Amino acid sequence: MKKKLLTAITALVLCSFVTSQAIFAQESNVDQMQGPELGQGFQHQGHDKMRHQGNKMDFLSKLNLTQDQKNKLDKQKEASKAKLKDVRKQLITEHEKLMSLMFDPKSTKEQLYQQQEKVSAIKNQMEKARIDDIVAMKEILTPEQKEQLQQQTAEKMKQFKERMSKKGPCKNPRSTPCRMKKKENK
Repeated sequence: MKKKLLTAITALVLCSFVTSQAIFAQESNVDQMQGPELGQGFQHQGHDKMRHQGNKMDFLSKLNLTQDQKNKLDKQKEASKAKLKDVRKQLITEHEKLMSLMFDPKSTKEQLYQQQEKVSAIKNQMEKARIDDIVAMKEILTPEQKEQLQQQTAEKMKQFKERMSKKGPCKNPRSTPCRMKKKENK
């Protein structure tokens, strides 16, 4: 029992560490990222970064945007980037506090839960900002462009589902679905 508990705690700490490193890496690169012209994708040191956002811009480039629409979308993107920069820094700070508490022998379960709530609240704030960005973008588009965007999005979702169905749930034998499947077969 103790061995399982120790393994679970180690896995949780390792997962949290990896997450914090990914967040920190994303934050350290945010100042170096260049905003592209619409449809060019995001470039960072010669590599295509933030692929999903680059694809969003590719979607927009296929909508025959007017120059006024492009300018408005660029302004929106810059405002959003500036707003989220501080939120990302806050997320990193609160996540580092959570990590410190995990390794502090004096920390309590309640303290860890409270700190995790702070981290979750910041992530929720970032998700709401993402939704706000999508709504603001849709307000700039014409009804025809919105329809085109919806069709493109539906096609991308279909492709994604097809890719996921080909991979199957048991690509990684350690994943929960695979372990459950093994138990069912026994």
